[in-house]
Amino acid sequence: MSEDLPKPRNTRLVVGAIAFVAACVAFYIQFRPQPALVAQAYYYDLNTGKLFPARIERLPPIAVPGAAPGAEPAGVRAMVFSCGDCRNPTDRMIAWLERFKPAFTAEHPYYDNLNDLDANVWEPELEVLRPGGKAWVEFPTEEGQEIRVVPICPNGSPAVACVP
Repeated sequence: MSEDLPKPRNTRLVVGAIAFVAACVAFYIQFRPQPALVAQAYYYDLNTGKLFPARIERLPPIAVPGAAPGAEPAGVRAMVFSCGDCRNPTDRMIAWLERFKPAFTAEHPYYDNLNDLDANVWEPELEVLRPGGKAWVEFPTEEGQEIRVVPICPNGSPAVACVP
């Protein structure tokens, strides 16, 4: 009967192997490669008047999904806010639209490029528009700064920014 019981040395080996495997699994979980975070924002199709989500990497205007090849980029950044639930489309509101002047986006097509530039360089290139407005306004002007304001909710608190 005593032959059926594992020997203490074998038991230590098994326990050691299990501990080693557990440590390897814990190490892998802690240091495995993480998927890249893909930040998205709302964009507004100037042709259809509809919001669509897109990766926030290129300066607007951007190509609209489903547009004909070679079509003029008509997707501008929409600054979307809510006084309720951002997940509910009826609670969302577009506070203003943004785009950069075409010559600037040709030279600096990505948002990351702005990190290398002083605000005095890129702010004059930013244009804003009220929803339903007719004329784009340069952001640094007084009128542009009046457009680019976070809406206030009926309870007096600032609206919450929404992202897709």
